[in-house]
Amino acid sequence: MINSPLAGTVESLAVQADGWVTQGQTLCILGGAAAETAIQQLQAQVVNDETQLQQDQQTEQQLTVTSDLAGTVGQLYVQTGEHVNEGEPIGTVYNSSSMTLTINVDELQVANVQPGQQVIITTPGLPGKTFSGQVTNLDTMGTNSGGAGGLATFGVNIAVNAAQGLLPGMTADAQIVVQTVPDAVLVPVEAIVQQGTQAEVEVLQNGQPSVVPVSVGLVNDQYAQITSGLQAGQTVITGVAGASALIGQTEQSSSATSGGGGQTTATGVGPFGGGPAVPSIKPAVAAGRG
Repeated sequence: MINSPLAGTVESLAVQADGWVTQGQTLCILGGAAAETAIQQLQAQVVNDETQLQQDQQTEQQLTVTSDLAGTVGQLYVQTGEHVNEGEPIGTVYNSSSMTLTINVDELQVANVQPGQQVIITTPGLPGKTFSGQVTNLDTMGTNSGGAGGLATFGVNIAVNAAQGLLPGMTADAQIVVQTVPDAVLVPVEAIVQQGTQAEVEVLQNGQPSVVPVSVGLVNDQYAQITSGLQAGQTVITGVAGASALIGQTEQSSSATSGGGGQTTATGVGPFGGGPAVPSIKPAVAAGRG
């Protein structure tokens, strides 16, 4: 007995009674509204089956967890036989050739920071070693957690060059070079005395102290640039009892913060993520601890 697979109207017969048929030969063609509805239902079922198949294949692929990058497995959080939930961390992988550092810079200094600026990096974990980097980007919205004197801070992301030896989670001091002045005449910052709006220094002339008005350019945590009033080679009194210093001139270039009498620094705390020769003046910097 051959039964109709669907409800429908017999639109045509392809055989006659008592006629011979071969296996697979068409007997009749069904049609009508009922058959059309059945066809649509079957097509919908096919689509559903294909979607389910794709989902099953995707799930099967997700059962194999792969690393997003080539590097060193830093830590594993799971063991064989252990149950994990969706989104639960499996482990960490880092690559010391492309590490990043994030520091926080307060709102008074962030205007001086721009992508592409050079960064000098040190870490307590590797004393005596200095790393270089570049600012890649910075947050456009600050946060205020009550620290930094109540000032808002902005995250600054730094790409670290040649970071061999650095490990994820290490903290670091980062100094961002915000401006460079070649051949600057420098004096120790403690030699400068501010009288109202006029900066002055004491120099030794013929063995006697003499007050000289000066114009101050860029300043960092150790030295101030003198734009007029002094010449390289003069001796200034630093203000420390019995101490004096020879006014120096930088090598080919020196770095300093913008603004006379001010120091562009900012401190923050943040970990590494998964690397130049310093002239006679330390680079003028927005400093951060990351």
